[in-house]
Amino acid sequence: MLLQLGQVYRRAERFEQAIKTLTDAVEISRTMENETLVADALFFLGATYWSLAEINHALRHQEEAYEIITRLQLEDEIAMRVLHGLAECYLRQVNYPRLFELAEQSLGLARKLGNLEYQSENLMIMGTAEVDRGHYEHAMSYFEEDAAVCRRAGLRWHLTANEALYGLAKASSGDYDTGIRLMKGALEYAEPRYKGFALTLILGNLGRTYLDLQALEEATEALSEAITRSRRHKINWSAAAVCA
Repeated sequence: MLLQLGQVYRRAERFEQAIKTLTDAVEISRTMENETLVADALFFLGATYWSLAEINHALRHQEEAYEIITRLQLEDEIAMRVLHGLAECYLRQVNYPRLFELAEQSLGLARKLGNLEYQSENLMIMGTAEVDRGHYEHAMSYFEEDAAVCRRAGLRWHLTANEALYGLAKASSGDYDTGIRLMKGALEYAEPRYKGFALTLILGNLGRTYLDLQALEEATEALSEAITRSRRHKINWSAAAVCA
């Protein structure tokens, strides 16, 4: 029950409550000597810290979870999640070889298990890494495959995130009109439904795109709103990113 409640808090962006609840879930799982539950709770706890830019905390929890699934030779949904969670940490650490290794393993398990959500998650993280590396065509290939998965599975939020990221890749490759249209469409869908984390990501990317175009008024508006939201919701890495 604690693990499920922690996930609810995290999805609702109530991060402080999520951390407290998931920390309790980890400790209770340790007391039960159930290592698979420990690994699963560590994944969700690490993912919550990742959302707050507490990368050292996130990495520590995901690495412990990874040690458990590796030692137990797990190939189930817990292993699939943990591999993805550690890959996310390596995105922030700019360790792309390790990111792709783990994300490919997680994607393979997701396909084997028929888990479309984590097929999408891994395709997005690899596409994001390719944008960061300046490999925009490769990035768009990942996002196009991801969009097909999202539509097949009815993953509406994932499709919105995909549109925002695909828009960033398009804009970064020089197709600013398409990129801005996609990012603004994602923002329109997300605004009435989400509070801090998701909106900060979209606004930050949109603001940087306007800055590339020297559209200073639009850039100021988007980046200021991103910073305000990240500070209000204590999303540290987003504030740092949009201030860079």
